[in-house]
Formats: sequence, structure tokens, C-alpha cells
Amino acid sequence: MHVLVAADAFGALTALDAARALADGWMVGAPHDTVEAIGLPDGGEGLVPTLAAALGADVPEGEVLVVGHGASKVAYVSGRVPPGSWGEVLAGRLSVALAARAGRIVVGLGPDIEVPDGGAGLLAALGAVPRGLHPDAALDSLGERDLAGLGTARGLFDPVDLVVATGSDVPLLGLHGASATSARAGLVTDEAAHALERALGGFAHVVQAAVDAGAGPRLTLAQAGRAGTRPRPLAGLAGSGAGGGTAFALAALGARILPAAPVFAEALGLVARAERADLVLTGTGALDGGTFGGSVAVSASRAAAAWGLPCVALVTSAAMGRRESAAEGLSAVYVVEPGGRGAVGAPELGRAADRMSRTWSPARVHGALEVAPDRSGETRRTRA
Repeated sequence: MHVLVAADAFGALTALDAARALADGWMVGAPHDTVEAIGLPDGGEGLVPTLAAALGADVPEGEVLVVGHGASKVAYVSGRVPPGSWGEVLAGRLSVALAARAGRIVVGLGPDIEVPDGGAGLLAALGAVPRGLHPDAALDSLGERDLAGLGTARGLFDPVDLVVATGSDVPLLGLHGASATSARAGLVTDEAAHALERALGGFAHVVQAAVDAGAGPRLTLAQAGRAGTRPRPLAGLAGSGAGGGTAFALAALGARILPAAPVFAEALGLVARAERADLVLTGTGALDGGTFGGSVAVSASRAAAAWGLPCVALVTSAAMGRRESAAEGLSAVYVVEPGGRGAVGAPELGRAADRMSRTWSPARVHGALEVAPDRSGETRRTRA
């Protein structure tokens, strides 16, 4: 049988490393099968190498992958930057993508939790707000005149379909926003989170006013809403708090904020790959009602459902019952057993895939497998 492995990142493993570990483990238990492994990134670490491997492209030296030709050229940009860069690194990568004349720029932002700055660093690096602005400055001290450069910065992306593919649905503001999330993660105290929320609220208000006042008429479908209604505030969009608010800044520049898994599933042609498969194996982290929507698992299950194929999932934890997971297109869900110190790495994924293959590969036989040439001259395995 032909098995398509489409995996998300697992702990310290990138999506590509996790997919390869699952494929290797499956081949241990079912060496007669054909396994195709691709990583479905969540926008975080390893984005560019994972996409390059799946698309058969050379891995670039930087964190910008440009594929396609002419008007169909797409640039994939990693939004993961070194700590302390405060926007300059990502602004440089965006400049590379613009210089390549890409018709579409996709910025990946993973689910990592950061202390938010509302994307002020990126806007400052692009000239949308004063370049002298320091990350420790009070963001709510900015006025509308300080956003005079926002229109010019938005103009850089006018001919481009700018997309933020994020593995997080956290908004910039609110009880479940970026400040509150960073406090729950222990990155800041509750008092600091309250102060940060106030500062981000003032900053978001000024940015929103500049956009509404004519920094550009460009609105996404999610922002525009129904005809005649007021656009939804950018700070309230799901995912606007990703990357510490970098997604909010990109939305102010005209970007669409979308879940990462469906974006990259489409880019990698996951449905087309599933057509030649007999089974789809997906791997992701925690699986529950809140994490399933927009996840790698749902992208894999939909690709399998397009051709009536079974889809099985390997996860770190599962809070969905069999009825719920079956309703979402998953034929079975397995929980990987952690290794030493409770970690899940390549050995654990390999052993789990080995066990799964012994259940799901119908070509398993007791005895040897004889390899014989078929009429086309290629080799095929037949029962001994």
C-alpha cells in the first residue's frame, strides 16, 4: 500500500523531522509499503527547510523561499526571529521577498508565546512609526501623527497578496489575548500584563484609526464583514496576537491572517498527494475540540476524505472521544508514549509508527516477501 505521512512539529522536532521519523518507523513494521513523507509546518521553526523539501526546491541560505515564476511567484518567509531583533530581521526578509517580485508573500508565525510588542518593532523597521521608538517605550504615547508613515509602508505591499499563516489563534487584546497568554506562560507578572494590555490597547487604537482614516482602503474579507457594517478591529482578529503581535502589524499593512495548516496544505498539494495514497498518517500535538480546527490533523483528514481514504493520527494527548474524532474524519487516534524524561522524540515516533503499521498495513504476510520484475521492468513485491 501507499502511505502518505503528513506531520506537524513534535516538541523539539520540526515537522519535517517528525514526518521522517514516522515514515522510518512505518517501514520497520511494513517494509513492503511505499511511504511518502512531508512535513506540514505550523509556521514556526523549520518552516523554510520543510517547505523546500516537500516542494523539491533547494534550501535557501536565508529564511525566505521563493518558488514559481512570473505572476505566480510565491515567497515564503519565516517569521521566527532571534530574540532582541525587534522587527529588523523580519523587515529585512520582507524586503528580500519584495525584491524577488513575488505576487504572494506568506509569512509564517508559529504558536510560540512571546511577550507582545504589538508588532511595533516591525512597523518601526518599515518606517510606519518613528524609527527611534524603543521597545521599552510606552506604546500608548503614540499619536496619529506618529503613524504618518503607515500609508507609505502599506504601499510597499499594494501589488502583493500578503498572508500571515499562523499556528496560533490568539488575538492581540482581551482576556485570551497576547498579554494574558504571556502571563499564563510565566513570561511576565500579572501586574506587568495589565500594564502591557493598556499600552497595547492604546497602540492598537492609534493604528486602527490610521487605517480607518485612509492609510489605505485595502481590507481583507475578515476585516470588511458584511456590506455597510464597520470592519472588525484588527486587534480582535483571531491570530492577531501571534508572534507577539507581529500578525497585528502585518494586518495593518493589509495582510490576511489565516491558519497555517490549511495554507501550507494547499501550497504542498496535500489533496493531490493523497489521491495516489491508500492511507494517510498524520501526527500532531494535543488533540481536542479547541486545537483540532485549523490544525494539521484536520487538513490531513480532509485530504483523505476527498478520496475516501482512512486517516489515522498519532498525537501527544487526546481529549476527543472516538465519536468526535470519527466525525472529523479520523479513523483512529493513537497516543504516543513519551520516552525518557517524558519527552517525545524521533525514537518514540518511530516505535509508535511501527506498531501502527502492523495494524493498518493489509499487505503484511507471515513469511518472506519475494521481489520480482513486472512487465514494465520495475520491481514489485509479491507473496512468497
